[in-house]
Amino acid sequence: SSDDFSCILEVSLIPGGDVAKARVVQSCGDAILDRSVEQAVFRAEPLPVPRDSALFHYFRELRFVFSPG
Repeated sequence: SSDDFSCILEVSLIPGGDVAKARVVQSCGDAILDRSVEQAVFRAEPLPVPRDSALFHYFRELRFVFSPG
């Protein structure tokens, strides 16, 4: 099932949406897939963030659950 391959990723952003850090904090059990998920976040930058800089602190640290399928 797709649940077997879910992982949790922590992402740190800098203003403008560029990724400062992306790291898997709960592995899906496959190191290659974990690394691929981290790399995908960097390839997707800049990530969308609010234009209002007063709201950016809500987006500085994000946690994503990745589950294919």
